[in-house]
Amino acid sequence: MKSEIRNPKFEVFGSPGAAGFAFLASTFSRVSAAVPAFRISDFGFRIFPLLLFLVAATSAHAINFGPEIVISVRDQQLAILEGGSATGTFTVSTSRFGIGDEPNSYKTPLGVLWVYDKIGDKLPAGAVIKDRSATGEVIPANARGRDPIVTRIIWLKGLFGADHAYERCIYIHGTPEESSLGHPSSYGCIRMRSADVVKVYAKVMIGTHVLISEKPLKELIEEEGINTVDIPANEQPR
Repeated sequence: MKSEIRNPKFEVFGSPGAAGFAFLASTFSRVSAAVPAFRISDFGFRIFPLLLFLVAATSAHAINFGPEIVISVRDQQLAILEGGSATGTFTVSTSRFGIGDEPNSYKTPLGVLWVYDKIGDKLPAGAVIKDRSATGEVIPANARGRDPIVTRIIWLKGLFGADHAYERCIYIHGTPEESSLGHPSSYGCIRMRSADVVKVYAKVMIGTHVLISEKPLKELIEEEGINTVDIPANEQPR
């Protein structure tokens, strides 16, 4: 059920890459929003080849990978951004152990991540998922003594920061413990109501960017709106 992607957010087409540079600048700004102390030098060898690629490429254009997702750990809220505006906000739950990306820490990582895989197409709300496969069991919300992953999985991978998110299986996923949402109660993942995760799952694509930050949701929405890059019609790939 894995989905493959070559390079999130940009691809070569064939003349000067203004859109690629605009995207790169916008991405650095998003990283600073999530990690205020971010410096390009912190990522060294990862950034340099990317810069060389954008300079050498005959053209680099941002590709539409759907909306952007921003998650505020402070507010325990997730927002879908389309066209620089929030088109949906949802209550979530991040880790009860705090923020971080250390292996085996059970913490929620900060940074810019991307949707690596989507699991659970057409499963009913409350369908139990174990080892990324449906078990066939369906449980109601707030089922007593039950805390499995349910309904949908949106598997995340780090782009800038959150280097271990993929290996740690950091997901946005449904939870039966809906009464605990709005408070940090997960083991590293971002938990959502089944009805809400179905909506987010339907919107995102493989490659969609997900920003996880300590900043208030309102501030993240305002910053992301400013950083949204619209490619002029004459820059669109043909």
